[in-house]
Amino acid sequence: MESRKIPGNQKKNVEKQFQQLSYCLTQAREFSASAQSSSLSTKALQAYYSITSLANVEILWKSDGNGSIDRRRSVYHRHGLDLTIGESIDEFSAKPQIDDGNQLVGLFGLWRQYARHAPHYGEHKITYTGIGSQHTSLEQLSSATPLSEFPMGSGHISLRRCLGHIPGLQFSLADMNKDAYLVRGRVSLATAANDRNRTSSTTIKTIIQPAKPSLLNAVADRFKFPPAMVSDVKYIESGNAIIFDVTRKSTEKFYQSVGPESFSEKIDNLYFISDGEFLNEFGYFYVGLYILGMITRYHPQRWIRELSRNSDYTVIIDEFIDLSLTRAPLLVLGELRNDVFVYQK
Repeated sequence: MESRKIPGNQKKNVEKQFQQLSYCLTQAREFSASAQSSSLSTKALQAYYSITSLANVEILWKSDGNGSIDRRRSVYHRHGLDLTIGESIDEFSAKPQIDDGNQLVGLFGLWRQYARHAPHYGEHKITYTGIGSQHTSLEQLSSATPLSEFPMGSGHISLRRCLGHIPGLQFSLADMNKDAYLVRGRVSLATAANDRNRTSSTTIKTIIQPAKPSLLNAVADRFKFPPAMVSDVKYIESGNAIIFDVTRKSTEKFYQSVGPESFSEKIDNLYFISDGEFLNEFGYFYVGLYILGMITRYHPQRWIRELSRNSDYTVIIDEFIDLSLTRAPLLVLGELRNDVFVYQK
């Protein structure tokens, strides 16, 4: 975990904040256990309470004393989201609350101040040309971008959009012909070095896997390269996939390119975001569970009607809630440890 220096006169305040953090972790675990033993008619609300507790954990870990539960401003002591009723279950949406200064408020708004995207990661292969050996490792290949760099606006975020931004739901959404906003991809780095470990060239390869043309083009259009690197970029269309291959010699400066943010998944696979980078994976779970929790609490008849129909969305929603109970704690743990956790192949 990231180490911090604590002034001697602040140790009691830090101890208090860690007690609050410990309490929130306990609450998250208890609500998660309750959700796992509940029926679909009530588990969404329990899962929402669990994820708000985890949001508090992230806030308490990253903030100073002003972020503690007893000292934060009163505008943060509410949900920070408003429910909007839709004609169908997937059209129910949440609208972020803003104050007169156009700033997000509520627990959701406070969490987003500290939230960030996970960096791109991938295989880094170093080839020692002089002796013919190789070394391969999994490494971070970009920086972690704060969500605050992406305008949130005050628009509605639908349940359909939340479901479409969850990596673990992509195959289910495709099977049921539902909207998705992510595209599978892979990033790798190859370095050629001599036996003295001096780099002679570096190649970054980004593969965007086959997807619907609209999604594929939306992701590909997000890649931008500085003019000085244009001649080094190879753009390759392979079937329905797109490859960006950039090679620079050691004597040339390697400028940072701009591309879409991504959500983590497996060692050799991540998901690029085609639209909606103002939230990370945890954020889409957060908003989606708010919508579902408020439906089951304040509009139970609509929820019961959906369950009785046994629609495709009922199946996907159940999977969404179950995924949140495993993914959200892992994502928060990654924030506490400053790590990205990925699954094996």
